Amino acid sequence: MDNQDQHTKSILPIIFFIAQVIFIIIVISILSLNVKSDKIGEMEVNRQPTLTIKDLNSQLSDGVYQGSIETVLTKTVELNTENFNVNDTVNIREGSLSTIKFENIDSVYFSAIIDIPNLQQSYQVYALYPLSNEAPAELSYSTQYVLCLDGYSEKIYPNFDCKDLFESDTRQYIVSVYLEYFDFDGFSAFTTQNSDYSIVYIDADPDLDLDDTTRQSYIQEVKKAIRSLGISPELFEYRVIQQSYINDL
Repeated sequence: MDNQDQHTKSILPIIFFIAQVIFIIIVISILSLNVKSDKIGEMEVNRQPTLTIKDLNSQLSDGVYQGSIETVLTKTVELNTENFNVNDTVNIREGSLSTIKFENIDSVYFSAIIDIPNLQQSYQVYALYPLSNEAPAELSYSTQYVLCLDGYSEKIYPNFDCKDLFESDTRQYIVSVYLEYFDFDGFSAFTTQNSDYSIVYIDADPDLDLDDTTRQSYIQEVKKAIRSLGISPELFEYRVIQQSYINDL
């Protein structure tokens, strides 16, 4: 009996040691699963460092903003600059911010010219963010654009040879998407691409006999809507038509 007790006492430290080792391995395994690596992978877009547009959140009327547009901005700057600091100041040009609340899709659209003094660069940003889960997700994902300034915007850095990340007709595309969300009185509007230029068709009530003054007022109303999108209405030609004419196109 004494020999058995002695044997039992001799293996207890070994069992205790093995148990401690197993416990440590379990703890390390749990920690390794729950702690993210400090190294940021190329596909981890949300963890990539990005430029920050100064005071953007506070200038948006609804106080809600998701920073994906800053990721697009950073990618565009990378296209135009070999080296830059993500802490560089990015300013919204005074008077350039435009916001529209589209009630029918419960979303806010905004556009602005932004300047980066350290880099002597300027861009125009266009974005949409939803105010609720009812907003169409595809619009918020597809409207995140950073573009070089067009020929109708003041270029305060004339030596900046800007390259676009997106196609040259992106502004026309934005207008084609958002015109349908404007509540025009007595008509609707849509765009078509014809060769090298875009046309805005204004579809008026077929029962009305439109005079030239009314036609011009419709055109001015559409131009105002396009301008509120942060896009020059001079990018388009305008034609007022009626349903009977559309059927013959």
